[in-house]
Amino acid sequence: MAISFREGRNYGNSFTAFQSLLKGKKTSPSLNNLYAVEFTQPKVLGERYGQRLIPGGSLSEDLFIQLNHYCSEIGTPSRNITTASVNNIGAAYKYATGQSHSEVNATFIMPRDTRTYTFFERWMMSMVNDAEQYVELMENYTCSMKIFKMERGQGKKVFYKESDLIKEQNNPNDAQKKRGFYYENEVTGCWVLQDVFPTNLSQIQLTSGKADFTTFQVGFQYRNFRYYPNSKNVNLRSASELGQKQTTNYLNSLGSAAQNAFTNPQFNSSYSEFFANNNFDFSAVAKPSFSEGFNVDFNLGFSQPPGTPPLNVFGNTAPDNR
Repeated sequence: MAISFREGRNYGNSFTAFQSLLKGKKTSPSLNNLYAVEFTQPKVLGERYGQRLIPGGSLSEDLFIQLNHYCSEIGTPSRNITTASVNNIGAAYKYATGQSHSEVNATFIMPRDTRTYTFFERWMMSMVNDAEQYVELMENYTCSMKIFKMERGQGKKVFYKESDLIKEQNNPNDAQKKRGFYYENEVTGCWVLQDVFPTNLSQIQLTSGKADFTTFQVGFQYRNFRYYPNSKNVNLRSASELGQKQTTNYLNSLGSAAQNAFTNPQFNSSYSEFFANNNFDFSAVAKPSFSEGFNVDFNLGFSQPPGTPPLNVFGNTAPDNR
């Protein structure tokens, strides 16, 4: 491709264009201190401790909330492409051979009842007990993990009255009741990790010096992960999915012989009713199925990026044990 230095590049070094990016609702820089962490329930903990030591358990005293709010720092999963080189004649070049990922590390604050620390300690002991040296089945000790990314003030608009404020801010002698509104934080994306299990529980550093929060680190391994952007912000549908229907996509994915067999009423009249109208939904067979689902409590619509392989593409190694 030829390059002409007479081409206009006014936007390349424009401070005004940079300002517009900073002020844009979707293009402003993201902040790294708004996130949420969610664990499902490892089956082995549910079998051994019942509702006492699993996220969301009725007797766990808000372990689900503690794990989220006391996660003071966490790194998202990384994706790497492995390569190999070819050196026949001349300079060597590389080509892609596969994928790999790194360990996810998280830092947690320990509450006074040490329940967050106990959760990971008993989880690891249930995987490989050092007294028995038996290893539990993978489907029993793994779970899924979600890391939600949020942004300030781009979510739902919520109205409030003066009576909703705390007593120190509420003036009962004020005859004119004030009313205002604010915007909730918006979930912009989510990393979903499958077959997650802890591999390292760090030591807890105690000191006789200045008091500080007691923290510990946990390292996690996982089989694979997917990043789900909020469909309100980015549309990842392909050109064919924008212009075609599910029935058409499904038929195009079949061979010509199979298409003729399905669409020919003389072959089997029982199939003709499905293709007589366009109301038959082939989405269950034309698209991959996702057992993980994306039904979260944030009431936001997340969509699996079209064409992305599902998390269970190699088989249901460890189903989500809710």
